[in-house]
Amino acid sequence: LYLKYTFMYSNSSNIPRYDRLIEYKDDIPKYAVWEYGPQKWNMHSLQIHSSKANKYFNNLNLIISYQDIEESRIDRKIYSVTLRTRTEEVDASSINLDMEKVISEKQSLYYGFEGTYNFVNSSGYSENIFSNEKETTASRYPDGGTNYFSSAFYMSYKNIISEKLVIQAGSSYNYFKLKSLFKQNI
Repeated sequence: LYLKYTFMYSNSSNIPRYDRLIEYKDDIPKYAVWEYGPQKWNMHSLQIHSSKANKYFNNLNLIISYQDIEESRIDRKIYSVTLRTRTEEVDASSINLDMEKVISEKQSLYYGFEGTYNFVNSSGYSENIFSNEKETTASRYPDGGTNYFSSAFYMSYKNIISEKLVIQAGSSYNYFKLKSLFKQNI
């Protein structure tokens, strides 16, 4: 039995979008500010591998993971007093199970499952750069949250007839669900 746990963490400072700062409209720069806010990301992953043969599998690989991501976009048009910030927070979970069953020396069965669940929380506000007054503005994604779920089941059969002929057949079933809530119309 093989167990592997991984933790990753990343954090950045603000990241300017220079390609946006060189956009012009009527020979005048379009933006005074266009940058990504600090990007924060962490991931946990647990991997389990078993090669102890039993009646269900000869090899099993299971990966369970979770990611927490936060990022934002900050922009202000030239000569505008309004700085707009739109922030996204994403929780992403997944599970992946792959199994191989050796039926005979020339026949194998592969099957497994994958499931993912993502939740996206998106918000936006604008701030007067002189008075520091803030008000809600349109978010990048639906402001009431977005839930995304997907799952897949698969099975594949392999039969080595000869050195020159291998028969392989498989099938899969997939399911997706997306639900978004729009709370405001700005």
